[in-house]
Amino acid sequence: MEKKISIIVPCYNAESFIKECIDSIVNQTIGFENIELFLIDDLSTDSSLEIMLKYKELYPDNVIIESLRENKGQAHARNIGIRLSSAPYLIFVDADDWLESTMCERMLKKVENYHFDVIGCGYIVHCGEQKRNEQNVEKEKRFSIHTVDKRKRFIEQNIFCGIIGRSCFRTEFLRENYIEFKDFEKYEDNYFSGKVAYKVQSYCALP
Repeated sequence: MEKKISIIVPCYNAESFIKECIDSIVNQTIGFENIELFLIDDLSTDSSLEIMLKYKELYPDNVIIESLRENKGQAHARNIGIRLSSAPYLIFVDADDWLESTMCERMLKKVENYHFDVIGCGYIVHCGEQKRNEQNVEKEKRFSIHTVDKRKRFIEQNIFCGIIGRSCFRTEFLRENYIEFKDFEKYEDNYFSGKVAYKVQSYCALP
């Protein structure tokens, strides 16, 4: 069955939260049969890979595991996912985050109706028992950007906080424009030492 969306999850020592992340993807209202899930294990030293292999056994037609032989960071893992994806759209999810159940369905409806290259949604930051709503999307905003100057002005005038984890991309748009992630670890929350301080819950508030 042809998949509608690819979801790319880089994973490094995420045994404490990877199950919650994957379950939120499996339980999407669009139906997991429409999802191609890439779990990229970045040479974890805990039980993350064993957990992912159990999901592979449960969903052999939907779960693809790539076990890297060298730890190269989240950016490298995401780039592998872009190259392997076969669905027309893709999203990136960090292993310590999770998705609202309707996110994929609602975002796909928008990108398919309007032929967007990129669409963003809101997200909620969880810090301990506290929650903070970020970028609560109440109104639709559509942008058409066709020149380098317009792209530059758009980026300068808009603040993009956590855009990767709350966006849906047209796969060919990334490939046609040779868009990949730079291989560095700065700002990658699942590579910080010690306990992760927060999680992100992504949701689509668009009607």
